[in-house]
Amino acid sequence: MIPRSLLSALLFATALSAFARPAVAQSGVEKLPEEVKRIRQAYISLDVDTALALSNDWLVAHPGDPTVLELRARSLRQLGRMDDAVATASQINPKDMRTKLLIAELMCGRKETLAQAQALVDEVAADQPNAYEPHLTRARIYLAASRLKEAASELTYVLQVKQNSYEAVLLSGILAELSGRNEEAAALYHQLVTKPTEWQRTDAHQERDAVLGLASAYVKLQRYGEAITLYEQLLAKISKSAVLWAQIGMAQQMLERNADAITSFQKACELSPGTGEFLGRLGDLYRGAGRIDDAVAKFERILEVVPPGPGHVLADLRLAEIRLEQSLLEVAKTHADAAMTLAPENPQALLVSARVREKLGETAIAKERYRKVLAKDPLQFDALYRLALLLARSEDAAEQAEGKQLLERHKKIEPLVQDINRTRGELDISPRSAPLLTRMGGLLNLCGEYAMGRQLCEQAYKLHPTNPSTCMQLGYLTANLGDKAASLKYFERAQKLLPAKAVPKLDEYVEKLQKGEDLPLPMGEYFRPAQQPKDGEPTGGN
Repeated sequence: MIPRSLLSALLFATALSAFARPAVAQSGVEKLPEEVKRIRQAYISLDVDTALALSNDWLVAHPGDPTVLELRARSLRQLGRMDDAVATASQINPKDMRTKLLIAELMCGRKETLAQAQALVDEVAADQPNAYEPHLTRARIYLAASRLKEAASELTYVLQVKQNSYEAVLLSGILAELSGRNEEAAALYHQLVTKPTEWQRTDAHQERDAVLGLASAYVKLQRYGEAITLYEQLLAKISKSAVLWAQIGMAQQMLERNADAITSFQKACELSPGTGEFLGRLGDLYRGAGRIDDAVAKFERILEVVPPGPGHVLADLRLAEIRLEQSLLEVAKTHADAAMTLAPENPQALLVSARVREKLGETAIAKERYRKVLAKDPLQFDALYRLALLLARSEDAAEQAEGKQLLERHKKIEPLVQDINRTRGELDISPRSAPLLTRMGGLLNLCGEYAMGRQLCEQAYKLHPTNPSTCMQLGYLTANLGDKAASLKYFERAQKLLPAKAVPKLDEYVEKLQKGEDLPLPMGEYFRPAQQPKDGEPTGGN
């Protein structure tokens, strides 16, 4: 059997071999001027900086050249300069179906122009009622607008009339990812990556997008090593992509390869020095490595170069935390107040502000803000613990009693905090992952946080109702909440989905509930994130 890491490498080599082919089959390519051929070759080789520079030079002497205008527009798109790309494509005359759809596709990059894009596609579709291309562009518009059902309908039609459309399968993979169906997304991308010659594509960059999609799906499936292999080999081809360096850095960070992650985010910041997210992640990595001065420099850099907004909130919060650890309370308060000014309802801002106020002796404000944190984000267990300690030290008997209750609650949570935090970090990457939601629900069940656990597992069930692990967790959670009818429903559902005797006590649970008998409470099982049940795998119980 080929090891997974090697298999990823082989798959990727297959994909890269196709990058040297033309983006589309165009008649008369050999008749193009040599300089235009160079532009085209640079573009299909993914060297969009060179393609753009050469296009700019050519258009000085040949301002209306439609071939070069299209290549320039596509290069600008790959560089994220969508407004310039739209303006360039709009100069192409005459505007045939291909040009109009390109303009509409470019307009998908901004919410403000989605309606214009839709109108342009409708115009093309009215002129070309039998063409499948407008349906593809319309699917892109629907994906950009998060209208997933409409996107699915358009893609179903395209694949009926154009079964070998590379773009349709690629967009189907994106749709599956957006819907939380990451296994399906990986399978769709995988067939594009492994057999690129079997599909008809319209742009060489679509093959790169398929590889990126496969790596993204692997990250969401917690297959970080395979994702890193794909990113590494793509970076060998496109080494000047800040986004790629950031993506591999995130995957390395999830595997706790923090030295590698630091190197990756350093390169991302070198290539895109004004991107607050990259600076913030590098600052966090420096802080975790004990490089406090370097971390402070990155967070302060955000405040200098990034416009006020989420980046400033993050930077001020991190600086407040660091200064709090250094007992520089007034400096910490300045940063915490700045974050609160920008984001007064942000749970993390409230938490840091409460910690600073607590250190300053302003316990009433601290208690109020800890409560507000928990109201907005019940998973902020650090706030729960800190509030519990403050209440337990209160002179008010009622507060002392409440503090004691919260400490007892936290005592059940504390052994699982590390697993909960890791799972939460993975959910930040893949918020619609049914297995991750199920895992979090199971961890919360073991903490005694049954209502929250049920809510998360019900989200997982809506996404994937045939996952027996989710059904088992819901059976435990609803039983612990005293909802016997719901528990029976979920255990019976698991019973149908699992092989006979897969969970030895499942039949016993169902039989007891059918007879109206009590179950042995509390119910549940423990598994660490590294031991997460795979989709469809049975889980044990009491």
